[in-house]
Parts: sequence; structure tokens; C-alpha cells
Amino acid sequence: DDPLFEGPESIIVDLGAPTNATLGIVPTHTYTITNNDTAPTVSFSIDATNGLESVTPVALTVALSAASALPVTAPFSVNLLSSALSPADYVVSTLSPLTFNPGDISKSISITITDDPLFEGPESIIVDLGAPTNATLGAFPTHTYTITDNDSSPAVSFAIDATNGLESVTPATLTVSLSAVSALPVTAPFSVNLLSSA
Repeated sequence: DDPLFEGPESIIVDLGAPTNATLGIVPTHTYTITNNDTAPTVSFSIDATNGLESVTPVALTVALSAASALPVTAPFSVNLLSSALSPADYVVSTLSPLTFNPGDISKSISITITDDPLFEGPESIIVDLGAPTNATLGAFPTHTYTITDNDSSPAVSFAIDATNGLESVTPATLTVSLSAVSALPVTAPFSVNLLSSA
């Protein structure tokens, strides 16, 4: 009685040539061992992790609850609710489905993260496991990996501290710029200083 999940197994016993007798109508007997172990579960080892966008590649661990004597396949896909975009923010390097050969208990999904220069908020990659073969889904069928931005927020400033022009020249344009492109909207309120003489 082993702990492995496995299919039915047969023991076939043949009678050979007897002495002082002849073989009867049933010279062979097949005894089938029916497995009494439940199928393992397949699941992410944890439901969420995070890391800086400079840390790459990232490995998401998928594990079986127990070793199986049968091959287990586990398809996976990136959920459309993910805020990170591929290939701009990441590329999944591992092909679906994951295949656990007999005796395997752990596999990983490798994701390459793009370290871009844009200032942006946290971005999520949500990975879902699909219906497995020779296993059932476990406690964590979904994993959310959050990419933490490592870029500083841009500075907003006038392009130059002073300009001048004739009063006949209108309108006057004062240029305000960012020090770097941002993936997030930037607002910059302004007002006329009370010390202005005009």
C-alpha cells in the first residue's frame, strides 16, 4: 500500500504445463490492484509576491501536494485584469502547460521583467492555473506578482527662470517641462505671485 496516486495495476498469473493433469479452460488469472490514493493537488506555493522591476527573471513556484506515479499537466495563463502589459513590462518565458513527470513535485513559471526608465506605479501580473490532468486545483490557483517601480518621480520646472518681451508681443508663453517622461499623469498647479508689479 504505497502513497502514490497511480492508475489500476495488474498482476497476471499463468499456469504452466502440469504433470499428471491438463490445463483447464482458465489457465490465466488477472488480479487488478485498484488505487486507494487521492489525486494530488496542484497550486502556487503562495498567492502573492513582489519585487523591484530591476530584479529579473522572477520564478513563480507551482507545486504538487504529493508525488504522483502518473504525469500531471497544469495549464496556466495571464489574467486580463493584470495591469502590467506584455511585452512592454514583462515576458513569460515558460510555456504552458507545466508538466510534472512521475516523481516531480515542483515546477516554476519564469517571467522576465523589463526595467524601463519610466516613473510608474506598481503593476501586477496575475497568473491563473487552469484545469490540470491527473490532479485537482489546490489552495492557491492564482498568483499575483507585483512589479515595484525603481524610478524616481520626475521634476517639474520652468524651462528658464526669467524671460522678457515687448508689451505688443502677445500672448507670452512660459514653458514648463518634466525632467523625464512619466507613465503616470502629472498635474502642476500655478498662480501669480502677489509680489508681481504688473
